[in-house]
Amino acid sequence: MIQLSRQRTSEIPARYRGAGRIGYEQSLVEARRDFLRDGGGSFGYLESSMWKPAKARLDAEAAGKCGYCEAEARVVAHCDVEHIRPKSVYWWLGLCFDNYVLSCQICNQTHKSDKYPAVRPMTPPRVTAASTAAELARIVDNIAPDPLSDDAGLKLADFRRVWRGENPGLINPYEEDPEPFFVWIPNAAVREVTIAPRATRGRAKTRAVDTIEILGLNRPELLRARWKQFRPVNGLCANLKAGL
Repeated sequence: MIQLSRQRTSEIPARYRGAGRIGYEQSLVEARRDFLRDGGGSFGYLESSMWKPAKARLDAEAAGKCGYCEAEARVVAHCDVEHIRPKSVYWWLGLCFDNYVLSCQICNQTHKSDKYPAVRPMTPPRVTAASTAAELARIVDNIAPDPLSDDAGLKLADFRRVWRGENPGLINPYEEDPEPFFVWIPNAAVREVTIAPRATRGRAKTRAVDTIEILGLNRPELLRARWKQFRPVNGLCANLKAGL
């Protein structure tokens, strides 16, 4: 896992910014109110077609690699637009561009799924079965930031502050540099490289352990793939050290 950077350009699909974002999220909170009014079942409004247009932009930001395990997953399979905060819990962030990361299907579907441990989970917006149109309109502009503009509604800095306040177990490659959390341990006997926590105690160690376990970052195929990258680099370093 390496740090990623949001490329806040006009290439972000229009549905996630400006008037498109407002209209999209207005429909979301209305659907949530109607779901509560109907009183039962599962909230089925969110569909993959709603976040699929974000994939091209996320792919560019991650250089075609999984934002979690760094595998070039699109070579062999379609990657997912992964909701960092799972949409099944954080339903109001289902359409939030800043909640997306490109992920291989193994990290997303096989391992992470809806896991997202947090010490102080974010409080959902107050949408009830009795919410009026005016109340929903006020909620919409404060659900998530516009990825291109801070001119109206929730500021990006405020949004990120709330996220950090959750004290999440999962390391977010867009919000922090993952590298200081981990060390890589090569094992020439079995030709594998394992990832482990750098810290020996405290919250940094706990978060590293959680991230490794939640995303399956030590699954066998990744151990072998890391070795293939490590071996030539290690050989080059050895030659340089020997003055060859």
